[in-house]
Amino acid sequence: MRSCDTCKAELGPWESGTCPVLRRTRRPTENMNNADAAALVLEGSEVPLTVYDIERGISRELGKTVNRASLNVSLANDMRFCWAGRGIYGLFRHGLIPGPRNLAGIGRFFIYSHGSAITLAGLEFVMKYAGYRFTGASLTRALADDPSVYWPTWSECNVHRSPIATSQLRRTGIAPDHQTFLTLVERCRETIIAGLGERERRLARRT
Repeated sequence: MRSCDTCKAELGPWESGTCPVLRRTRRPTENMNNADAAALVLEGSEVPLTVYDIERGISRELGKTVNRASLNVSLANDMRFCWAGRGIYGLFRHGLIPGPRNLAGIGRFFIYSHGSAITLAGLEFVMKYAGYRFTGASLTRALADDPSVYWPTWSECNVHRSPIATSQLRRTGIAPDHQTFLTLVERCRETIIAGLGERERRLARRT
């Protein structure tokens, strides 16, 4: 993956090499659109932010007033931003997955990246470990309603990994091409391994 020209942070597959911080020096901030202004705010944050906090950050850092509903539309429609929960967005550098704008889509990609069935409890932990914010009940409902997910046992979930299923998953906006998709799968798999390891350590401390 590429890095930002200015801050050297890891860039997602839909981000350009020109950072909004750099663009800010080239034109008046009042002409910066909502999406670029939101990207600037998120680049300065170590964690994903709510739309409300992004709006406040734009006002604080740029002296620019934006309509929250319009900002939310910009965030939802611009693939540079990664959905992290209801009304929450971040960037690829925050450890998030581009593309899906719902819990089922993100969960499906994590299951796919794991490479085999995973327990619902394990999936919930690693997704939260990666920075997503949601309740366990909402994840259960989202996966239960997703026809792409099947249940080998009552506590485990899995997805198909056929070429057709892979292509359909990639086209949710995760990556522009198959090779980039595979790179993101490997990145997510490493996050899952780290997350499951942390879960095991926490469980061991309880015994």
